[in-house]
Amino acid sequence: MKPVSRAAAWRNEATGTEAVLASGVGPATSCISDVSLFRISVLFCSPVLGPRDILAWWRGDSRSNRFGRGGGASRDLRERWLRDLGRRDEGETCAGLPLSRVNCSQFLGLCALPGCKFKDIRRNIQKDTEELKNYGIQDIFVFCTRGELSKYRVPNLLNFYQQYGITTHHHPIPDGGTPDIANCCEIMEALAVCLKNNRKTLIHCYGGIGRSCLVAACLLLYLSDTVSPQQAIDSLRDLRGSGAIQTIKQYNYLHDFRDKLAAHLSSKDSLSRSVSR
Repeated sequence: MKPVSRAAAWRNEATGTEAVLASGVGPATSCISDVSLFRISVLFCSPVLGPRDILAWWRGDSRSNRFGRGGGASRDLRERWLRDLGRRDEGETCAGLPLSRVNCSQFLGLCALPGCKFKDIRRNIQKDTEELKNYGIQDIFVFCTRGELSKYRVPNLLNFYQQYGITTHHHPIPDGGTPDIANCCEIMEALAVCLKNNRKTLIHCYGGIGRSCLVAACLLLYLSDTVSPQQAIDSLRDLRGSGAIQTIKQYNYLHDFRDKLAAHLSSKDSLSRSVSR
């Protein structure tokens, strides 16, 4: 059997939904998942819209005022989306990790390095940043090192974000590596504050697969005691593909995360009590 790319799978899923909507037989939600609905929202609407809102948009429902002037999607726009989706490579666009399982109504955005120019990759930093701004992104966490930003020809990326009014958090992590627990704890606390304040937040490294997925998986464990490391990994691999959490070091780090975090917080607490005396 010929393997089907993720992009083709998304397109086939959406095509099935289009057929159901056209025939009027059966609910559209039977053939399109919440994750795919979110991808539709990232491409054409707002990532804060829920699945029912996006389904109404997909149907071309002009009665809803949540889509601005012109109501829902026209048939031409839906067809253009289906064609465009077939040309998108895995990991090329932003993906949104739903945080509902950790009692948070937000999505955490993940993407590859905007503006990257390396080998066959030729992205436009201004176009990419404007697209993120149009998505409503307010905070970006960057895990690339300064050396990587120079290597991939975006040495001024952090300043570029700030010029667009995006709050930038730089926490460099070596490619394929892991953050020390103190730095990871700082990242977790900053992400939690952003999400608590309903700020649309995005994280990225170079490919949006290794370090970014590791941090996102750690966040799931940080925000919930009931999510297991393997469940966190599965969530990220469902979203970003089988390459998410790329190295053995990252895999082991995630499984040891809670123990390391508890030891770190205990050490901080002991030090704080000692100083206060």
